Amino acid sequence: MKLDEKWRQLVAESHAARKALDEALGPVLKKLTAIGAGTSRENSTPEEDARLQAASEVLDVIHVRMKEFIAENTGRR
Repeated sequence: MKLDEKWRQLVAESHAARKALDEALGPVLKKLTAIGAGTSRENSTPEEDARLQAASEVLDVIHVRMKEFIAENTGRR
């Protein structure tokens, strides 16, 4: 695979992972906002928390891969 193709693939993966993170963050933030506003006492569910954590970890892994790609292809380590 050519370098530009590999980079575009990494960027696409990053965008998809960021979208998944935003989607996972939505329900958690909604509940935290309601708690802060005093309109609810309901915390996020363990499933929502796990989904958010998993999405965050996927994005972190992709960012590491992007940094490695840059280092490998610019001679910086």
